[in-house]
Amino acid sequence: MIMRFNKRTTAPSRSDKRFINYNKGGYNTCIPIDQQTGYVLPNCVGYAQGRLLELRGENKVNWKLPACNAEDWYDKAKANGLQVGNTPKLGAVVVWRAGNTHNSADGAGHVAVVEEIKANGDIVVSQSAYGGHEFYLSTLTKMSGYTYSENRPLVGFVYAGVEFEEDKSEPEHSTTSVQAGIKVELKNVQAYASEASLGSYGLRSGTYYTWDGNPKNGRIRLTNAVNKVGVPGQVSFWVSLADIGLSTDTSVKTPTAGDRYTLNNVPVYGTEKGPSIGRRSGTYYTWDNTIRNGRIRMTNSLARVGVPGQVSFWVEVNRLI
Repeated sequence: MIMRFNKRTTAPSRSDKRFINYNKGGYNTCIPIDQQTGYVLPNCVGYAQGRLLELRGENKVNWKLPACNAEDWYDKAKANGLQVGNTPKLGAVVVWRAGNTHNSADGAGHVAVVEEIKANGDIVVSQSAYGGHEFYLSTLTKMSGYTYSENRPLVGFVYAGVEFEEDKSEPEHSTTSVQAGIKVELKNVQAYASEASLGSYGLRSGTYYTWDGNPKNGRIRLTNAVNKVGVPGQVSFWVSLADIGLSTDTSVKTPTAGDRYTLNNVPVYGTEKGPSIGRRSGTYYTWDNTIRNGRIRMTNSLARVGVPGQVSFWVEVNRLI
C-alpha cells in the first residue's frame, strides 16, 4: 500500500507523545532533553525517532527504532531488521558519521529525515540539533554525495518501512527560491566567514556560484567554480542575499535569460553599480541570467536577448515580479 506523504516544515508540538520520552508517558525511547516534560528536542536522534513514529502511523513505543548515537543508526537499524540503503527515499533517516562509527570519542554524528526529493536528486531534510535548534530544514545536493559537511560524511539511509507518494499539493511554506549553482557577479560585496558573523572580513569581486540552496540568517554560501557547487570544503564565503539580488521569498523567481517581465514605473540603471537613469514601464526581457550586485540586464525585444550591444538598462532583481 502506498501512502500519501505529508512534508513536515515546522517543529512538532511539545505535547506530541511521539516526541516525548516513554518514562514521561510518551512513545520515544531517546533521552529526554526537558527532564520535566520528557520532550526529546533539541536532539537529532530524538527528532528522527519521533518523525519515524509519525510517518509509520505508530502511537506506541517501538523498540526496534534506534535510540543510539546518530552515526550508529545505520548499523543498529539493520541489526533490528529495518531496511537500509544508499539511495534517498521519502521519510528515510539520513545517517552521517563523525570520525569512525561506534566511537563516541570522536563525535556522535548526525541524523535527519528526507522530506522532499527534487527532480535533480537533491534532497530537503528536516532535523534537530543537540544543544542547538529544535527544528530546521536544509538542502543536500546529490552532487556532494549528500554529505552534510566536510567532517560529516554519509553513512547511508534508514528507510521508514512505508512506501510514500509525494504530496503534490502547493505547500503553505517553501524553504527557498534560491538554488544551488546560480551564477552571480560580485563587485565590492561584503563577505562573511559564517551565517552568523557580526562583521564582514572584506570585500569581494568577481564571478561566483551559490554553493547550495540553503540560506541561513539572510545569507548564502558562495564558491568560486561551478564544479565546486555542493562539494564539502569548497565554500569561499557567505554573502547577504540582498547584496546579490536573491530572496527567500518563494514568490520571487530566479530569472533566466529571455524571461518576460512587465515593468510599471520601475527605476532603471545604466550599470550594475551606477545611479538610476530614470524609470521605465512596459514589456522587457532579461538579457542574460547573470546577477551583479542585485541587478540584472534587460532588453526590449526577445530577439535581442544575449546580443552584444542590445542591453536597454539594468534593473534590481527584486523589482521583477
